[in-house]
Amino acid sequence: TKEERLREWGAQVRLVTSANYDAAVSFFKAHIDETPFVSLDLETTVPQESDEWLAGRKGVDVIASTIVGCGLTFGRNNQYGFYCSVDHKDTDNISREQLATLLELIPQEKMTVAHNAAGFELPVLYKAYGERWKSNGWRGFFPNMVDSRIAASYWDENQQSHGLKQLTKLLLGYEQTSYDEVTQGRKMSEMTAAETLSYGLDDVYTAAGLWNFFTTIMQIEDTLEAFMRIEQYPMYLSALSFVNGTPISLARLRELKQKDEATNAECTQVLNEYLIKQGGDG
Repeated sequence: TKEERLREWGAQVRLVTSANYDAAVSFFKAHIDETPFVSLDLETTVPQESDEWLAGRKGVDVIASTIVGCGLTFGRNNQYGFYCSVDHKDTDNISREQLATLLELIPQEKMTVAHNAAGFELPVLYKAYGERWKSNGWRGFFPNMVDSRIAASYWDENQQSHGLKQLTKLLLGYEQTSYDEVTQGRKMSEMTAAETLSYGLDDVYTAAGLWNFFTTIMQIEDTLEAFMRIEQYPMYLSALSFVNGTPISLARLRELKQKDEATNAECTQVLNEYLIKQGGDG
């Protein structure tokens, strides 16, 4: 920026490798206390079997995904961006243990934002570090995470898509580069960290911006406390069931379906009587 007064708030991006890991940890420690929240995003890869399983389908094999890189934003304005390279091609990667050590520097009382945390970041991190974190008070999951995709519903539940790239274009006026454009048919582990750096940090900056927007709306509408109370813990249960599966009772499902149908019929009758009384058309 040409406005010097804003320079200290501008984005500062660093690729974290084995060579500068210690310096990155020191810098992170120096700024974590002033950080209002952390934004996190993972880049991952999957084995060939996943490609075969998903052939002809849309989706990601979350359970088989392993971490290739991790983007983080922090600082007073979330202006600092680290992209930690773990499994990139031709890169001086840090170890998965070093990434865990860096993530453990985030105080548990400080929220970490991820877009689609319930469906991706939480399960992938649990698969990677669940044993290491099993006594952390969050059953081995990354602590105190929130999902900006779920928060989008508290802004507008009628949007056709709550995907990050669609929301970024709509609300931030910025069109992100797509995964296919960046990878050109390659897996993330087949790319160098230098090639991935901008893309790997794009999602964390945009998710941080969206979270700021959504929480502002929730504060105005007095729904932020409800969001945290109603959405956070169930999100963790959803991620846990995603990893471990959920036993299903068909008899119980049938019972619940019958109760739902009876309740729906009763409520529909009340609504219809009200509309008729009000002289509603149709």
